[in-house]
Amino acid sequence: MKPFIKNIKLTKWKCRQQFELFSAYENPYWNVTVNIDCTKMYERSK
Repeated sequence: MKPFIKNIKLTKWKCRQQFELFSAYENPYWNVTVNIDCTKMYERSK
């Protein structure tokens, strides 16, 4: 499987300010936020 690589023009990127802020950190980590439907798990745990 090929890795997903996409070149981004920083001058037009809407996340540029966040990128510049976090890329200046000594240990820049990133997170991913997703919506997960936990309804079945919640019902089962009761």
